[in-house]
Amino acid sequence: MGTTTVQSLDIDLSNEESKRRLFNRLLYRSKQRGFLELDLVLGKWVEEHIHSLDENGIKSLVSVLDQENPDLWKWLSDQEKPPEAMNINPPYSEDEINDVEVKSSLSNISVPDFS
Repeated sequence: MGTTTVQSLDIDLSNEESKRRLFNRLLYRSKQRGFLELDLVLGKWVEEHIHSLDENGIKSLVSVLDQENPDLWKWLSDQEKPPEAMNINPPYSEDEINDVEVKSSLSNISVPDFS
């Protein structure tokens, strides 16, 4: 596996130190968005799944993390339907971040309205 750049993020899985730095950077991006509800939902998911993602999974995760907070929150909280590109994005899909377990944990969080 070589080095690939996605949205100015070097994805280098060639050795353990590079993986550790990348995983820490993605974990930080998922937990420190400045939006508590997303920090909790995304941070938990990334923490539980980051080590099982391959290069394509990491690229897909980066595309989720690159979304604007208000949009991502509206999609996750079912205030709006996400675009098709997000629905087919593996980390976001029904089997992952946007799953029933996440939805049930969201029900315990006050939902900001960005309308």
